[in-house]
Amino acid sequence: MERKKLLTIRHLDVKFNVRARILSAIRDITMEIYEGENIAIVGESGSGKSVLTKTFTGMLESNGVISHGKIIYHNKELEDTSVHVDPLDVYFYKQIKKELLEALKSCTSEEAKNLNTPERLNTLAVDLMCSIDRFPFFKKFGAFFKLKKIFSGAIKDNILLTDKKIDRLIAKVTFKVSPVDKNYVLPVKGDNIKAVCTIDLAKIKLNKDWQKIRGVRIATVFQDPMTSLNPIRSIGSQITEVIIKHRGLSNEEAKKEAISLMEKVGIIDAAKRFNEYSFQYSGGMRQRIVIAIALACRPQILICDEPTTALDVTIQAQIIQLIKDLQKEFGFTTIYITHDLGVVASVADRVAVIYAGQIVEIGKVEEIYYEPKHPYTWALLSSLPQLSEKGSELFSIKGTPPSLYNEVKGDAFAPRNPYALKIDFVEEPPMFEVTPTHFAKTWLLDPRAPKVESPKIIHDLHIKMAAKANLEGVMDDAK
Repeated sequence: MERKKLLTIRHLDVKFNVRARILSAIRDITMEIYEGENIAIVGESGSGKSVLTKTFTGMLESNGVISHGKIIYHNKELEDTSVHVDPLDVYFYKQIKKELLEALKSCTSEEAKNLNTPERLNTLAVDLMCSIDRFPFFKKFGAFFKLKKIFSGAIKDNILLTDKKIDRLIAKVTFKVSPVDKNYVLPVKGDNIKAVCTIDLAKIKLNKDWQKIRGVRIATVFQDPMTSLNPIRSIGSQITEVIIKHRGLSNEEAKKEAISLMEKVGIIDAAKRFNEYSFQYSGGMRQRIVIAIALACRPQILICDEPTTALDVTIQAQIIQLIKDLQKEFGFTTIYITHDLGVVASVADRVAVIYAGQIVEIGKVEEIYYEPKHPYTWALLSSLPQLSEKGSELFSIKGTPPSLYNEVKGDAFAPRNPYALKIDFVEEPPMFEVTPTHFAKTWLLDPRAPKVESPKIIHDLHIKMAAKANLEGVMDDAK
């Protein structure tokens, strides 16, 4: 059975302007995230894990920008839309169509003329009108002039306006909205056009669009609950605010729903504790409340950004188990951001390993743990405390990650990689397919490369980790 895609990320780049210098935090990431899965994103601090997921909710810092790529969100409820044609829409349609047909007269390429027929340009004018309709009144004019200029210029330059090219050009200004009826040709005042919208999260600029996604369909649980909760407002009011705003329930209905959520996340005597404040809760309880707020709108995707880092070890296991139990009940997709590979083994279906802003390996959890292919993944697994022997030093990765202010040549991990080849310092490796579900970005997978074995310490990893867990269990019983 084919899994349904929720997010399709293609060639994503994110840059930050830091003191007049450009830092490339995310570099050409391509991946999919599926309905109902648990995917873990792992890597050292500063590798780009949190930055990547912030692009899903429009929460990049003000000096950050998505400079290239797309993040397509597949949600039928949002994709299905309608356009009510008013006099301004009709004006835009007529002006765009006129401009495109005038540009066609200047086109000298027969191939471009044969593709950009008047009928096709009319359809394009309708698409552009529908795409512009999303904007507030004054912003419509800006989008109108930009799109008109982009497309008339492309036609005059003999550019073949293939469907993919049209999508890319529209995406420079907005995301595409097209009538469901492909034969619809003449917008008339008062028409209600059933349309479909291609939602590219990388292109969202309007707050009204983010309000339909952030917190409602894609929610985040951050690592420090103290920074997520307002200390001068009661816990109950912070949950009900979300429910009232996004689900339209009354105050009384929202309170009942909030108490129910508090009970689901394990708050004892929830009704009594509804009016208490965050300082009256322990760290684990505060994190449970943050999870309750995140789930208040029944999101499709829950991003867990180091959700247990600030908690006691015994509480960590409880929070992880809570998220797993709630996922079974609500059916959301979970994205874990973590550096703790021990946690990953118990929660993830798939793992994406990130280094210096790139995915260097991605696959099913058993493929990453028991058949890893990238030297960086080998290094991360070798540093698992569970593999340490009494009296021996913990493994650590030598060196530091590269500065992303500078252009990275070759494989970014090469200077720290004891298995590096000469080509690693010269040319960036492609993403090699190991299996249909397992990919790794290393020249060691090239057929011409010498055969290199992974470190012995991670051989039979599952057996070693199981033995360690059993030994710890025996020790606990002895106590």
